[in-house]
Amino acid sequence: MKALSLLALALGVSTLVSAPVEAAQSNWSDTMGARMRVIAGGMETGNLVAGIEIELEKNWKTYWRNPGGAGIPPQLDFSRSTNVKSVDVRWPAPKRYFDGYATSLVYNDHIVLPLRITPEDPSKAIKLTLDMRYGVCSEICVPAVGNAAMLVHPLAADDPAMADRIGAFEQKVPVSDQAASFRIEGITRVDGKLKIKARVPDGEGKTDLFSHSSAPLALPLTKQLKTSDAEKVVQFEQRLPKDFPDEPVTLSFVLVKGSKAVEQSYSISKDAIVDLN
Repeated sequence: MKALSLLALALGVSTLVSAPVEAAQSNWSDTMGARMRVIAGGMETGNLVAGIEIELEKNWKTYWRNPGGAGIPPQLDFSRSTNVKSVDVRWPAPKRYFDGYATSLVYNDHIVLPLRITPEDPSKAIKLTLDMRYGVCSEICVPAVGNAAMLVHPLAADDPAMADRIGAFEQKVPVSDQAASFRIEGITRVDGKLKIKARVPDGEGKTDLFSHSSAPLALPLTKQLKTSDAEKVVQFEQRLPKDFPDEPVTLSFVLVKGSKAVEQSYSISKDAIVDLN
């Protein structure tokens, strides 16, 4: 209420004073095993730095954009927002989780999906409204619905605590291959499968590869084939689903090495593989 009161005051006397108001966060939206909200860190070069924060109870998990062998992919709907031109959702790299039946790509405990929100009019307040469908699982799996909204004025003061919270997970978002010390070096297609060759540094933790698609496809998880320690080369196999189209589809791959990750995208068609990086 304090933030909204200060916002109203700032709007009412804007011709007299340009004192900042507080940045905002929504109320929590609760479900079994989890709760979610949207948070704001402040404005940066005309864009709002924000995040979707999910807190999970002990032994509960939620899913990455490609959930893997089991799970529910999150669906994010910002259509009820006002003064929002675009929302860039950034996905920290997930972890594999085997439940005894299938392997999924998950987040545990606490996750923030960083957002960069571009307003239609930078001089006006942003109302960010998120309707979110997502899955949470423990011994049982629950299809969850979260609804969150916040109002942020362009004069809102930065919130250092929220900015730090968002920034901590921004560090886990994959970077472009130009900014990484390791990368995918090549992809070939053989008999409905992609053979992926990556070069990674020695040490620094476990190597893994995750994939997601621009099309509504159920992509199987990648499989690591072999490692050449002498050349620091790791090879993976990506099986393509039977309904994979002949026309080009963009597949993005997140290559993880320890706490670092790089994302690279390729156009895959029946006859060609085009590096989009």
